[in-house]
Amino acid sequence: MATLLMMKEKMKEIYAEYYKVIVPTVKAVVAFLMLLAINDKIGYMARLDSFLVVLVLTAVCAFTPTGITVLVGLAVILGHLSALSFEIALVALAVFMVMGLLYLRFCNKDLILLVLVPLSFYFGVPYVMPLVAGILCGPVAALTLGCGIVIHYFIDYISVNALTIQGMAAEGTVDKIRVGVDGLIRNEAMFLTLISFVAATLVVHILRRQSMDHAWSIAIFSGAMCNVILNFMGLLVFDNGPSVFGLLIGTIIAIPLAMLVGLLFMGLDYSRTEKVQFEDEDYYYYVKAVPKMNIQAPSKTVKRINTQRYHTNQK
Repeated sequence: MATLLMMKEKMKEIYAEYYKVIVPTVKAVVAFLMLLAINDKIGYMARLDSFLVVLVLTAVCAFTPTGITVLVGLAVILGHLSALSFEIALVALAVFMVMGLLYLRFCNKDLILLVLVPLSFYFGVPYVMPLVAGILCGPVAALTLGCGIVIHYFIDYISVNALTIQGMAAEGTVDKIRVGVDGLIRNEAMFLTLISFVAATLVVHILRRQSMDHAWSIAIFSGAMCNVILNFMGLLVFDNGPSVFGLLIGTIIAIPLAMLVGLLFMGLDYSRTEKVQFEDEDYYYYVKAVPKMNIQAPSKTVKRINTQRYHTNQK
């Protein structure tokens, strides 16, 4: 624990000194991985699949707000889908416009989840996302999480049915639109993931705000169990869903990752909890204060040692 806390303090010092370099670098890495994942799943337009184009778009995302990264990702998706089928691209555009309206109405942050959620599925660690979102974000993050899930499953559905779409005649406009819509309204795995992830996010968010000791640890375990239970129940109802083995292994991986995130951003020292009571003319106040765990990073000291020795002879 002490080692992790020292690493945390050292990371804070490094970030404070080099944040002008670290922030663009992290944004560039995320954008680069996002573009590579999109090109790998639905790389139907050769121009967008070019490594030079990927580098240029990565450079743009590195020095612009997070919203631009999201727009770049959506534009690349639409470009690839239009190369596959114009009708499928129209369905995707309608979905993205609905998401945009939701964001204009309800959301003003947490946009990065729209990128991180599909990436977590691509790299095989999706079950960590509801736990981390519940720890670091507000309840509205569940909406962002849901939008990211829809994007992932829609892209996955289209990539699986790409040969079927390509085999349809040019006159089969309605059939192609139906295929795209089916990827949304008849995707049982998507709805199961939506329900379980949103519920887990809300459980983590609600519990980690409680005043009980070790609230964030209890919240992480409760959210993970909520996700597992809902997925097991969904497997009894739906024919399509995650494998039991993958669900259990993914949850086992997600819990320590979420605990590490909680330690880095919310680590609390419950051994030094203070309870304060005071009053004014109208109310009694009961305050419980839990300090964050901090440890002073060791500072380097330079000690000069003179290795040359002088011998004096006494007569």
